[in-house]
Amino acid sequence: AQDEDSLRLAAVGAGKSAVVVGGAGRMGRWLGRFLSAQGYTTGALDPATAPSDDNWVRHPDDNVRVAARLREAMHAREPFTTRYRMHHYVTGGWIWVELSGVPVRSAGSEVVGYRGIVRDISEEVAREADLRRSEAVLEQAQRLTRVGSFASDIETGEVRWSDEQSRLLGYEPGEVTPAAEAFYARVHEDDREAVRDAFRALAQTGEPMALGYRVVLPDGMVRHLDGVAELRRDVDGRPAELVGATQDVTERLE
Repeated sequence: AQDEDSLRLAAVGAGKSAVVVGGAGRMGRWLGRFLSAQGYTTGALDPATAPSDDNWVRHPDDNVRVAARLREAMHAREPFTTRYRMHHYVTGGWIWVELSGVPVRSAGSEVVGYRGIVRDISEEVAREADLRRSEAVLEQAQRLTRVGSFASDIETGEVRWSDEQSRLLGYEPGEVTPAAEAFYARVHEDDREAVRDAFRALAQTGEPMALGYRVVLPDGMVRHLDGVAELRRDVDGRPAELVGATQDVTERLE
């Protein structure tokens, strides 16, 4: 069982930065250069002199959550991954790290701790934060301009709508699963076939499309939309995704 755990750990930890062995919620034995890179001295890394509880380097706001995740994983005897902030001794600031591990079992199969791998994910967390900010700005811009966006994966058939795209079709974000059926259910019956033909032509020819059509909202209101879409291809030139945008132009036309 221990050999199996080691193999599983090697799989989740490939290319990561440091190995830690310990009990649930405890520092245990650090191997390698990870804490040294954060400014801690060799003495601080010595299990005989370092605090046994890893709360000394973990952000206090993360302690309860991380300890609960470790207890949960130990109880379920399952691999785990958790993120938390670690104190950087030199700068006095905090870095984000990810701990991935597997339970360590005794000869009698009792869980006695965990073996895990830690890596610095500060740059990833910063990129994710930037992406969330960009998405928030885009969402606000779409709402102000009444422009929605959509995408459809050619291989899987998965359809994605922005929140504003849902609103333009008379759905609350998350109310329905984005799909062709939900889209055409809102398209005016007199325009439905023309819209279907336009998307078929796009899929067959790869030529960008632009089309005006009407939608009927649940309250009976008719809105005029302008839609554009194009076909994106993968690195081998095969059709990969349909992407497009929709704008409410009702006020402009009336």
